[in-house]
Amino acid sequence: MATRERKARVKNDLENKVLHFEFLSGKDSEGNPLVAHRRLFDLNRIPSNLHSALALHGLKQKLSDSFADPDSEPVESSDAVFAQLVAGTWSQRGEAGPRTSILEEAIAALKGADIEKVREFVAKQDDDWVKAIKKDPAVKAKMDEIAAKKAAERAKASKASAKGAESTLDSITL
Repeated sequence: MATRERKARVKNDLENKVLHFEFLSGKDSEGNPLVAHRRLFDLNRIPSNLHSALALHGLKQKLSDSFADPDSEPVESSDAVFAQLVAGTWSQRGEAGPRTSILEEAIAALKGADIEKVREFVAKQDDDWVKAIKKDPAVKAKMDEIAAKKAAERAKASKASAKGAESTLDSITL
């Protein structure tokens, strides 16, 4: 699978509410990206009546990013990120502690290793390594097993919460 070429670098200046974009074009002789254009996008220049729309778009993106990894569970991931934001924490890693992926769980189980050591090891690997290790037959099988177990646990919890609850199915006549 080909790696997608990065088109821009972005830095956030939260204090001044400005995004600094560097738009890239090609590479120099050493393979480093060349900056073709620089732009500053100042939130203060956007009418305040649009700030809520921008904030909701950002929240949607932040929550969606939390489960972009195929190993993550969407409901759990988005709930965890939202809870962190409500607590005033922007980043998942750090004070709130890292989230363990199914890949990390699988490697820890297969290698009989401490999950923290596995998490540190995986964090140092590049995307190509992660893609390759996920295709390893033993790792893939263990990841599928872990995902199935989590799905069974969620199904059991859903079934328990549905027991005795009012259902809209009662209104359906076939």
